[in-house]
Amino acid sequence: TYFRAKKFDEALKTLQELEQINASNPLLHYNLACYYSLTNQPEASLDALKNAVGFGYKNFQEIQTDPDLESLRTKAGFKAWFLSIQSKS
Repeated sequence: TYFRAKKFDEALKTLQELEQINASNPLLHYNLACYYSLTNQPEASLDALKNAVGFGYKNFQEIQTDPDLESLRTKAGFKAWFLSIQSKS
C-alpha cells in the first residue's frame, strides 16, 4: 500500500520492523528489493532480491514482470544474475 501511494519512508520503516520479526522471510526481501528499485538504489535492490531467492523466493515470472522492479531489470548486473538463476532452475 505504501508503494502505491509513493510513501517510501513509511514503506521502509515497515519493512525494517518486519525484518526484526522474521529476517529470513523471502517476501520481506522481495519487497525490500522493490523499495530499493523504486528509490533508485539498484545495487541494494539486487542484493535484496538475491536474499529473497536465497531464502526461497521462487516466483521468477513475477521478478520479470513486477513494475516495481522495472528500473532494476535494465541493469547489466541484474541481467547476468537472472540468467544464472534461470539456468539453475
